[in-house]
Amino acid sequence: MQTQVVVFLVMAITFVVVLLLIRNRRGIGIALVTDSLGNEVIVTKAAIRQEQMLFLIDTAYAGAPVLSTSYLSHVEGMRRTRTTKYARDLQATYRSIVESQAPNPTPNVDMNDSPLGVATSARALASFIRRTGCRTYTSGCTMRLMGIGHTTEAQTDLLLCSDVAFGIGGGPLRTSSSEVFVTHPLPSSVHILTMDFLMHRSPCVLMPARGRAMWTVDDTRLHSSFVFLTPTFVGGAVRVPMVVGGTQLNIVIDTGAAAALSLASGTHVASCRTPSLQLRATQTGVNGEKVCSDAFFANVQIGTLDMGEVQVFSNSHAVEGADGYAGMGLLRALDMWLAPNEVGFRYSGLSTRTSGALTEGRCENSALPHCAVSDATPNESGGGGTDANRAENMYSLFL
Repeated sequence: MQTQVVVFLVMAITFVVVLLLIRNRRGIGIALVTDSLGNEVIVTKAAIRQEQMLFLIDTAYAGAPVLSTSYLSHVEGMRRTRTTKYARDLQATYRSIVESQAPNPTPNVDMNDSPLGVATSARALASFIRRTGCRTYTSGCTMRLMGIGHTTEAQTDLLLCSDVAFGIGGGPLRTSSSEVFVTHPLPSSVHILTMDFLMHRSPCVLMPARGRAMWTVDDTRLHSSFVFLTPTFVGGAVRVPMVVGGTQLNIVIDTGAAAALSLASGTHVASCRTPSLQLRATQTGVNGEKVCSDAFFANVQIGTLDMGEVQVFSNSHAVEGADGYAGMGLLRALDMWLAPNEVGFRYSGLSTRTSGALTEGRCENSALPHCAVSDATPNESGGGGTDANRAENMYSLFL
């Protein structure tokens, strides 16, 4: 009898180990980190020829993965002062990187265009190429960058890098023998994994609560746990319908944005609430543009998923091709299934978040919807459905 029990336990342990190995082959580790203002993003570690670095996963950024020349300049500065070792804690590492890069003090002006900035970036890029063995193309490309305030075009270098791996914990996952990257100055940012990068590995599943991303998923049980919507691609970003304050809107999914939900100027909803003390925030786009946003609250529904009352920003600018964009304040409460022909969501187990970077007052040229005024405390922990709803989606044998 005891022998049978021992055999059973050995078989059970073997099954669990094999299952974990399957998981490690199919996915990579990701993490939620914040800057000093509490702006949350999804990052993963990466290595090119064993040189470690951080990448931000941005579902609203199109094109090849981006190597930030601002980040490379930061790394080069650390190398020159022989302080290349980052803190062991990923949160501390991310914060030290983004806060050490000087922010752009002039809206709509690229400080990297200055002679000093260009020279510094060029030296940093040349040093990176020597260390990693990446190969440059004789001709670069023109990238069209759709920001939250306006769209710009920028000239970028193209690099072909080999021995590329991604992942946090359990060992990185080698993605391919080679990977194409573009370069671009991204002040106060790490490198970026783009929507195209994810689509080339689709179906891709992002699970922020579990700290995991899965690529080329083929799992019918996992698929059946998501609520699916038909996507539309706008400038390389995915747009889906959402009901905000009783009004159906077309919203871009943007894991590179921190605010829960931002609506374009002139977008109105049927039902919403504003506190008696009006608050506003200033958002900075990928092109360096500054956008003023008035804050209010509205109930949000994505398909059959009730996200509860969510903090919404009414922007002072239009959003190209959409009524607005959803950021990590909302998306952290969701697991996301991303594929060219379908986009799915389910509760992640995390709650939605409100922004802490607010000041008193209203924006100039405010387009704030007419909302009921109330000092009721927003249901911050209620976002992402009820506890029972969230718990229901916290299991899957193959996750």
